[in-house]
Amino acid sequence: MPADGETRGLLIRNWVDLGRSQEALAEADKAIRERGPDAHILAARADAKASMGDQAGGLVDLAKAAMLNKAFEEEFQRAQRALAPAPTAAPRTGVARMTTWLLALLILAAYVWSKSREAGTNAAMRASDRQTPQPSLLPRGYDFIGLIAEGGMGAVSKARDRALNRVVAIKRMRPELTQNPRELARFIKEARLVAELRHANIVEIYAIEEDAAGVFLVFEHLEGRTLHERIGDGKLDRQEALGVLKQTALAVEHAHAQRIVHRDLKPANIMLTAHGVKVMDFGIARSTLDPLSTQSRVEVAGTPVYMAPEQEYSGAVGPAADVYALAGCAYEMLSGRPPFTYGGMMKAERRYIPLSQAAKLPVAVDAVMDRALDPNPGGRWQGAREFYSALEAALA
Repeated sequence: MPADGETRGLLIRNWVDLGRSQEALAEADKAIRERGPDAHILAARADAKASMGDQAGGLVDLAKAAMLNKAFEEEFQRAQRALAPAPTAAPRTGVARMTTWLLALLILAAYVWSKSREAGTNAAMRASDRQTPQPSLLPRGYDFIGLIAEGGMGAVSKARDRALNRVVAIKRMRPELTQNPRELARFIKEARLVAELRHANIVEIYAIEEDAAGVFLVFEHLEGRTLHERIGDGKLDRQEALGVLKQTALAVEHAHAQRIVHRDLKPANIMLTAHGVKVMDFGIARSTLDPLSTQSRVEVAGTPVYMAPEQEYSGAVGPAADVYALAGCAYEMLSGRPPFTYGGMMKAERRYIPLSQAAKLPVAVDAVMDRALDPNPGGRWQGAREFYSALEAALA
């Protein structure tokens, strides 16, 4: 990484230009933690925030950059005018300059206040959603109990199946996506893929429903918490982590035997229940039987922190990508944090803290993890169970 703040800021802006805004933001945050406030890096971070729709946050960073370096005053003023039209600029007197700094401080205070208010409003709305029946979220024959979650592909509700008198989880595709034949096909394919995966550690799908209200998938309802929520309480001890990892590996291996790759394996998609582990959300899974020409054209999908390098750059993946993601989950279970904070060169160079140091474990685990996180798919453990067995032996 360049030691010069200006060069590092340029690198961050280049990532923004390449459409890698999340990576740019993570690098800017890291640089500021390491170097302290730097005008060039703050201005680059403002670019990253603005590219992700956070213009107010970007304006705050530009105000700080202008305070540190007058060269950024004009950039700050342009961003300020773009966000809220300002009166014609007065001559740059001392009073005018002081007014600019006071305005920047007001913007910062207003931004922090708006974010805290937004968080409170969203929490209240989520609570309201869970208390108010929303029958429009459901197909005929189901009674709404509560909203479980809402994601990119649609809302998931807890409901009761009147005919069979059982509690289920129903995923409703977003109405705007039903107008897109490609997205609709992807949604239906999720149902077919999961229906093929009959395994004790994979969430079961009961039915596909379609009516005037939309398209729905009906799943078994799981009582428990996600692995992501569990890690939020602190890292897992060896035995607990190995128990979760073994069941997840069995689920992944079963999917691979059916020529299906999950492609978004992460702690938030692993549910811990009283009856064991359940792997969820095969929404972006694709059969490895798909022709290579199709695989090479698919959109890059997944969660960057856990995504294998080949998936991040091309979207064309095989079972080794799930092994990579499984290794990231194992690392996080044992250390309390994922091995990487973002992708790019960090993954290509395997630039992460060895697990033995991050979690005070035997040095033998490092070789196992290093192979699992190899940026070259051919260099990794070739099966989920093979990786699990190697890690279990290293932890013994």
